Formats: sequence, C-alpha cells, structure tokens
Amino acid sequence: MSWTSSLIIRLSSLLLPYLVLFCGGVFLTLYQSIGVLTPLPHGGGMLDAYQGLAESHSFFASLFFSLWVATASALFAVGIGTVLAYRVCQLPGQLATVALIYKIPLILPHIAVAFVVLLFWSQSGIIALIAHSLGLIQSMNQFPNILYSGWGIGMILAYTLKGTPFAMLLILALLLRFDVR
Repeated sequence: MSWTSSLIIRLSSLLLPYLVLFCGGVFLTLYQSIGVLTPLPHGGGMLDAYQGLAESHSFFASLFFSLWVATASALFAVGIGTVLAYRVCQLPGQLATVALIYKIPLILPHIAVAFVVLLFWSQSGIIALIAHSLGLIQSMNQFPNILYSGWGIGMILAYTLKGTPFAMLLILALLLRFDVR
C-alpha cells in the first residue's frame, strides 16, 4: 500500500463528513438551481433562473458592490493587521502580554461589531460628538453621512474591525517564528 492511499485511509474520518456535508450541499444546490431534485415542482426550463440573472442589471450591480466591499475590507484588514502585528512584535515582554487585547474582536459577533461601527461613525456617534466638541463642525448634522453614503463604508469599517485581529493573529505567529538575528 502506498503512502498516499494509507494517508487517505487515515484521513477518511475527516474527509467523509466533509464530502457528504459540504460537497453534497454544494452539488444539491447546483442541481436544484437548474431544476433537478427540487422539493417543489418546477414549471420552467432548466436554466430559467440563470437567464433571469443574466438579464438583471441589479444582480451585476449587487455582485460588483459585494466584491468592492470584500476586497476593500480584506485589504484594509490585512494592511492594518500587518502594521499592528509588527508593532506588537517589537514591544517588550510585559507590554506584549497587555497587547493581547487585540483578540477581543475575535469573540464578538458581527452584529456587535456593526453596533460599534454605528456607535462611532454615525452622524450622532462618538466621532461626530468629538468633532462638534472641538469646534470642527457647528452641529451634529454637519458630520458626513459615512455609513449611508452608498459606498459601503460602514460595512467596510465593520469587516475591517472584525478581520484585523485575524490578520494580526496569523502575522504575529509568522513574525514570532523569525530569527531576530
């Protein structure tokens, strides 16, 4: 028996649930999307749903908006996470243990992170209050409507806040393995 077949046999306890649950769900979704194996009778042709998507301008606008938000938030999270991980790696031992506070957003659910972004960046949020207190704006309504601008900045802020600790965790693990010499 070759080493690859013995490896597959040893990993089968992990691969079998993956193949059945994940891959099975993906294949079932694909089959149902073309009208096969549907729980309810499907009156249209096999590719009617895809034809409707291809003709829909709002679908492509939504697709590109989602790609924009995902790309921007991932780039910001990795960039900020890299800089912060490098700075934490340079801290002395006792301060580095205090810097573990960066892991708090790891356990927060996305809805809590969205609330934090809303609390800070809305027109009546903390940043607007600070700008008003410093005299940068005359009233809270003068603060730019960042969260509802149509650019998805609120979502980008939330995903960046949620993704930065993950990037820091991975980059810190990599940085700590480097030989400082």
